[in-house]
Amino acid sequence: MHLPILLSSCQLASGLSSARLRSSCRARLASLAVAVLAAGMACQAAATSEGSPADTVSTSIYFPSGSASLKPDFMHNGMRLDEFIHRISALEADSAAITAVDITAYSSPEGSLEFNRELSRRRADRIADFLRHNIPSLPGDVLAVRPKGINWHTLALMVDTSAMKYRDEVLDILNNVPEQTYRDGKLVDSRLKRLKDLRGGQPYRYMYRHFFPALRNADIDYVSLPADMSLSKPPQKPPPSRPLPSHPTPARTGSPSTCRLAPTCSTTLCLSPISKLSFTSARTSA
Repeated sequence: MHLPILLSSCQLASGLSSARLRSSCRARLASLAVAVLAAGMACQAAATSEGSPADTVSTSIYFPSGSASLKPDFMHNGMRLDEFIHRISALEADSAAITAVDITAYSSPEGSLEFNRELSRRRADRIADFLRHNIPSLPGDVLAVRPKGINWHTLALMVDTSAMKYRDEVLDILNNVPEQTYRDGKLVDSRLKRLKDLRGGQPYRYMYRHFFPALRNADIDYVSLPADMSLSKPPQKPPPSRPLPSHPTPARTGSPSTCRLAPTCSTTLCLSPISKLSFTSARTSA
């Protein structure tokens, strides 16, 4: 039983006359507290035995529809990247060793599957170019580029946690209709077509305005080890990016902050668009 639920049960029991029920709740709370304490001690022991934990710095960069151009003034990209580079510089100043840089890029559903796969690849490559230009010490063998195409998973999470009209019908399409259906070598149906046709296109237009902008992004995960670990441990790749979170926190629109959990017992750095450092783009991408 989760702690809040158990606490509520005990609070309810405290108003009852049954001493046995109150005693049972207190005993269960004590057992749960011991389990939580033991887990915390195990985590601390693991960190002590293995040395200092890894540091993970993560952020997300957003792109206009159909574009792989890195625009510093679009959805606070410039401030977010400034803060990201600033955090990495601070880690390098402490002699941290880079072990992995994972770039996972996505696109929103409009357009063909082939176009969106290529678009996500160009977005990932653009971020990689930026990092190479702005982090001269970045080893080439730690950089992993992962174009994922359409981010259906995060879209389903956004719809599921929203109050949009026809939510259940949209989720039925997202969860049960294949991306594309061919018959006799011809494309006869698709998930995108079903979404556009549903209820005269009203749910699709809502998602296009409110959800799609957050799907046109690239997640960056930077993992480093302090100097006292880098000599004794082999490089460790981070786990595949969420969706998020790298996401999520499904709906990341406007000027989202990003906070990604690092491996167990490690440090997590949360980046918000608050930096006042200047932004310099590596080069303009088409």
